[in-house]
Amino acid sequence: MAELNLEAINAMRVLNKQEPLTELPKEDANGSNNEGANAVEEAKKAADKLKLEQDEASRLLAEKQAKEKDGATIGDKELSDDALLELLAKRGIKAATLAELAPKEVDVDPEKAAEAREIAKLTYGLNKGKFTKKQYDDFITAKGDPKNLYYAKFHAEAKAEDANLTDEEIEQEFIVEHGLDADPKSRKFRLGQEKIGLMANKLLQDKYGNILTIDQEYDQYDKQQKGKVEFEKKVISEAPNYKKALTESLTEIKKISGKFEDGQEYEVTALDESIKSIEERMTDPAFVAQQIGKGYTKEDLKKTAWLLFVDENLPFLLKEVANQHLSKHAAGTKGIPNIGAGKRNDDAIDESALSEAAKGYRAANKKPEPANN
Repeated sequence: MAELNLEAINAMRVLNKQEPLTELPKEDANGSNNEGANAVEEAKKAADKLKLEQDEASRLLAEKQAKEKDGATIGDKELSDDALLELLAKRGIKAATLAELAPKEVDVDPEKAAEAREIAKLTYGLNKGKFTKKQYDDFITAKGDPKNLYYAKFHAEAKAEDANLTDEEIEQEFIVEHGLDADPKSRKFRLGQEKIGLMANKLLQDKYGNILTIDQEYDQYDKQQKGKVEFEKKVISEAPNYKKALTESLTEIKKISGKFEDGQEYEVTALDESIKSIEERMTDPAFVAQQIGKGYTKEDLKKTAWLLFVDENLPFLLKEVANQHLSKHAAGTKGIPNIGAGKRNDDAIDESALSEAAKGYRAANKKPEPANN
């Protein structure tokens, strides 16, 4: 893991086309370098934003090329290069020609990329409070000389057992115990080196485990962030298709049919207010992302819209269908005038020709005859 320094931070900033810093950001009272962390984080966000803009531009360019190939038009006019550039400009993507929008390969120095990633990991650890800048600097020092880390422990333990031991005596004891005075090609020397390495690594793990494990934790975090960016790109790319499928679905449920036992079919036109309400709910960004994420189909959207409509308008639907059903039976009964034409003549209706629903409706809505003057 690389140390947080001015050169490393500037490597990250240059990668993301930002001006280099002239000095290392100051630490706060807790030893955290939030300003440096924010600088790197802002650089990453700027790079992500630039990538999204390039992807959007590429997508629109590909659409235009596909339309030109198929002879497609938008409205009554073909989408010209100037029109496309004007549309992109409104979205904050400036370009003089379409050629400027073509994807370009960017040569990235592997060493700088690796250094930038190390800085990003360090930034993540600092921001998450996993360690302080001082702890990290101590870790870098200890990691650079593991033998000294182990020797410091050996020296402290020796002093604790015998305070009269001199530094020279403790050092000589360490040399002999670990075969440092033996032939470098000998078994004794090799075993001594192995012991020093094992003890040093254990001390590093015990003292700086929170820093050593940040690699795996950051890898998971980085994977999640990249997945999030990819998903956002997918949502942006699929949103027009989703909108089109939803519009078609809402149009199809605007005319709602119902059948009674006698086989007659009745059609009710949905209220515009209800359709508008459903559209607002189904175009909520969170709902759209959820549907695109799970792989929606037009039929799925239609079923969802239908369930929402029934949930909000069941009384209205029942009333409209029942009214149509009653009207058809009343108007079609022999010798009975159409409803609303002339004087009421309830006694002349052959109720045996009516359905149970119609009989119930008539009974509930029967009004007394007006008094004769």
